[in-house]
Amino acid sequence: MKKQLALCIGNDNYLYSCLPKLRCAINDATSVAQKLESLNYEVLLYKDLDREKLHKAIDDFESRLPQYEVALFYFAGHGFECNGKNLLMPIDVAEGDNGYREWMALTLDTVISALEGKNVFNHLTTKIIILDACRQNPDARGNQVKGFAPVFAPSGTIIAFSTSPGQLSLEAGNHGLYTKALLASIDTPRIPVENMFKHVREILIADSRGKQISWEHTSLIGNYYFNEDRIDAFAFYSAEALADRTYYFNPNTQIGKVVEKLKSYYFNTQNEAIPLIKTINFSSVSASDLFVLGRNIYQAADGGAWTVINFIKTFSNQTTISHDVKIHLLNGMAYEIYFNSYGVLRERPKNSLFLEILKLLEDEHFQKSKNFIAEKLRDESDLFLYIPGSEERIELHIQCVQIDTMENGDKIFKFQKIYYQAKNILYTGDGTEEIDSNYAFWATTYSLPEIKRILAERMVAPPDMIIFTLEDENLDNYYFTLPEDFSLRYKKVEID
Repeated sequence: MKKQLALCIGNDNYLYSCLPKLRCAINDATSVAQKLESLNYEVLLYKDLDREKLHKAIDDFESRLPQYEVALFYFAGHGFECNGKNLLMPIDVAEGDNGYREWMALTLDTVISALEGKNVFNHLTTKIIILDACRQNPDARGNQVKGFAPVFAPSGTIIAFSTSPGQLSLEAGNHGLYTKALLASIDTPRIPVENMFKHVREILIADSRGKQISWEHTSLIGNYYFNEDRIDAFAFYSAEALADRTYYFNPNTQIGKVVEKLKSYYFNTQNEAIPLIKTINFSSVSASDLFVLGRNIYQAADGGAWTVINFIKTFSNQTTISHDVKIHLLNGMAYEIYFNSYGVLRERPKNSLFLEILKLLEDEHFQKSKNFIAEKLRDESDLFLYIPGSEERIELHIQCVQIDTMENGDKIFKFQKIYYQAKNILYTGDGTEEIDSNYAFWATTYSLPEIKRILAERMVAPPDMIIFTLEDENLDNYYFTLPEDFSLRYKKVEID
């Protein structure tokens, strides 16, 4: 688990009229600090800091950073640009010229330097700066004229501003609108930090009726999640469970008898296993046992055992099985879709019931299972265009050629290429070659909705996540024929 440290500062009670008192900055900083603590951060929280205490806080923060991998700086209060520099204001700044204000303030450059380890070397991999300033009293915090100046984030850093340049940061109720949106978004499970800030922006634009638009500069490397909610891929399951070909169950145990029935090739015998599951003393079995049981449940259902299929379809309502047990069973079922008995990615997923499994994975109660399978598939993204939990729609552009016209005027087309993110993803079934016009195609034809369903099955993706575009928009009487054997992937398989 990553070691994470946050410094949160909220300044409300400004002492002089040049920067009027604020209402919500301390409450904002306090709420953010509490939220970060719930997300595995150690937090330093300060309120109403004068110049001396403000600069000491950042110095102390910098001195601690060598012990951490992730650092976050949050500031709520007056802030603005002066002489091209972004200033975060202490509560004791008085009326004065720009040089005086710059001397009194904590500059954003100072914060960036601290995170970069300019004075005290550190090993931070992720650096996050969040500024809810630029507000004008009484309805906002900051300078009367302009907001923060543009800034570029050093490597491994994301800098999030509550406003776009020239805007003001608004307050409403007990929070600034930006921090209110941040608090509503930051603990969303398994969402990359950049997407989390996009979600903040969507809420903020709606709440401010377009008057305030947040923005970020980022140079992060890799993904960072405030709420990983992650099951480590090898935390629960042995290597023998992940490659379950020779996994051993004692045939005299309850779970051993269930698995033995599921492994049979007879529907009636497989169906008999389901009532026996409810008799298992789950306190006496391991997580790996449950994981492999889940694999065998899906395998039997994929083969057509109707009672097993119904068990999966009613999985959420199985009241005699505890939630923790369900997590391990669902992990095994999802894993069985993608990985074979050697623990190796299948050439073709077991997708007969994949929509039922994806529906379960999208249930908030099974977030851990979604995270588990997403983590297992993340290194296999060359093959899988959709990974459970992905928020991005799959936009496919189909290039095809007409090969026939029926007597009723219906047109028959053959696929040539399928483009995703400007790259052809249509390959032979084994993935060794791109499919060309000389490749064998089935005589069967399909409508566009049927094509979407078939391609969704090949990608193990929900059909509603797929968007099609074709060169011709008049598709009412279009039908398509598919290659006899094909796969959809980013790049071809290299044969050693």
